[in-house]
Amino acid sequence: MCTTIEHAERVEHLLDNAHLYHSRLDKHERNFNLENWKNKGKFLVSVIAASEGFDFPSADCLVLFRPTRSPTLYEQACGRIARLHPSKKNGLILDYGGVIDSLGLPYDIQVKKKGAVTHKECKDCGAANELNTVYCNGCGRAFTHKCRGCDKVLIFGEKCCEQVFDRYKKLTEKATTLKSRFKPLKKITLHKHTSRKGNECLKVVWWQDDFNSLAVEYFTFKNKEFNQFCDAIYKTKVDSPINLIGSEPVNMPKEILTKKIDGYVRVVSLKFF
Repeated sequence: MCTTIEHAERVEHLLDNAHLYHSRLDKHERNFNLENWKNKGKFLVSVIAASEGFDFPSADCLVLFRPTRSPTLYEQACGRIARLHPSKKNGLILDYGGVIDSLGLPYDIQVKKKGAVTHKECKDCGAANELNTVYCNGCGRAFTHKCRGCDKVLIFGEKCCEQVFDRYKKLTEKATTLKSRFKPLKKITLHKHTSRKGNECLKVVWWQDDFNSLAVEYFTFKNKEFNQFCDAIYKTKVDSPINLIGSEPVNMPKEILTKKIDGYVRVVSLKFF
């Protein structure tokens, strides 16, 4: 288990008979690597993709190449080698991240289990109401919440000062506090690119000016992020990311906010005004 995908790729490069298993690989490539590892491999290098919902009972060694303070992640990782199998007598944990010092031995892990919320309780009369209820069925009191941007008290379901388009979700006015981190955008260029694995993909370069780029992103498939990128800027639908090359932006952002995710600079928010 490694810290980031970039870290995992470096570790895999240094090991003999190792196979990658992480979220950036497509489903078929992950399954192919997994089967090769199960049949004749020695190391399966992952970040967290193999920590949950992954079952291979004969696995007998866990190497923690990452620190974590999450008891849940630690428990899930240890569970990969805790399965009983006739071919093994015990499981070995090699801890290079100080996890045992932070969270204790595997059998000392304490994970807080959170129960599912099935109703909301009125603070005035104590009546139980369905989660989407606006007014209490017992006393008629309105359920309220505060706007994250201006702290205005709103009735449940009301919206206030949403001003910034975000790739993953709409942000409230609170995002304007990050104004100093937004950078002006001059243009976007699209290029055809071939990845190290030989896959054709769309390369998107976000330019601050004619010589300095703010971010470079790659889209191989029509996933959620690519669809939101198309809808926000080009207002069009394409069958493949490469088919977007040659299209002119319809709604050009004025500023963008970038963030480093898994070792890569990604565009996470756009401003159009």
